[in-house]
Amino acid sequence: MNSRCIKMICTLLLFIVLTGCEKNLEYNNEVLATEPYAGNITIPPEFVSIAIEQTGGLDSWGKAKELKLNCVATFYDANESYYLTEQNYSIFPWSDSIIISGKELKNNYQWRLLDGQFDVLEGSDKINESIDRIEKGLLSRAILNLVTAPARFLDNSFVYTRGNSAIDIKGRMFYPIDRSVKDNKQTAVKTVLYQNKDSSLIDMILLSVEKDDVSYLICGYDYKEINDSDISIPYRIEIFNSDSNGISQNLLIEIDVISAKQI
Repeated sequence: MNSRCIKMICTLLLFIVLTGCEKNLEYNNEVLATEPYAGNITIPPEFVSIAIEQTGGLDSWGKAKELKLNCVATFYDANESYYLTEQNYSIFPWSDSIIISGKELKNNYQWRLLDGQFDVLEGSDKINESIDRIEKGLLSRAILNLVTAPARFLDNSFVYTRGNSAIDIKGRMFYPIDRSVKDNKQTAVKTVLYQNKDSSLIDMILLSVEKDDVSYLICGYDYKEINDSDISIPYRIEIFNSDSNGISQNLLIEIDVISAKQI
């Protein structure tokens, strides 16, 4: 066992001591902004440890109750015209949740994804009919899974299996990592994460909804540390229509992070 694994195990044991065994089931923002819950933490394999270290380390992620991102999102329609809008993301790594909010001329909106359940808390899930080309629950899932990939890896309700051979996607080499639910339970959205062969970052994710026969490729670029934090996140996210093999087709959304902070 190498030093990285030993450090990871020691940190996890400390979390278990500090976080106890109670989990509050209320879902206001204060409760969502929580630390790791001991009962859900699992010791990760080596390839996960490397990915976590590359984005700040488990100790830093363990202290990240909430990440606040102010972003400009560019939505593209089928004719490649675009619509710019400002969005704010409140991301809760250890509650597996995200709240997306924004203001439009005719309405303010607030959406929440929590434990895979999407809800409209205010306004509507529509921004502009011509550019609404992805269901907002999937958009929320895409952003949450990419930004918090290190925390997602530690959720013991899932099993992650990395392929032995790197594959070429969009001119970059990746190791595919299949995510499956324990006990062979069915999930509405199939998730494959891709670990960059050069950087070890999890900077690409494929989401597939088999019942609708649609897939989306989510790519992260320009990783930077959040102000006053060791955590690194992608400051640009691109979301594409895709086939089930991760071959991108049309750019749907570009998201540029203008500012970010850790709570």
